[in-house]
Amino acid sequence: MLFDPIDIDIDLQRLRRDIASISAQCRDLNRVLSRTWTRPMADEQRRKAHLTRRATELLVLLARTRGRFHITSPPRALRAAAAPWDRDAWNNRIAARVALDYAPPSPSQANEVATP
Repeated sequence: MLFDPIDIDIDLQRLRRDIASISAQCRDLNRVLSRTWTRPMADEQRRKAHLTRRATELLVLLARTRGRFHITSPPRALRAAAAPWDRDAWNNRIAARVALDYAPPSPSQANEVATP
C-alpha cells in the first residue's frame, strides 16, 4: 500500500512550525553539548536524541505529503543483520503514525473552540 500524498489531510502549517521549533531546540542543545563539559550532560544528550528522532519522524511525514521519501536507506540494525527492508512501507508506517497528531480539527471541534 502506497501512502497517497493527495489523500492525506494534515495541518501543514502546524507541522512546519513544529519542525522549525524542534530544529531551533536542536541547535541550542548542540551549542551546549559542543562546549567543554563541566557537569554531567546525560540529560541533554537524551533530550537531543529524542528531539532528533522526533524531527526525523516529522520530516518523514512532510516528505510523504510531497510523494517523496526522507529515509532512503535501511536503519543500521537492519543493515547489520542484512535483513530485507521495504523503503515504501517503512516511510509510510512512520508517516501514518505521525499524521494522527496533525489531523485538522473536525468542524464540530472547531466550533467548540470558537464559541466560549
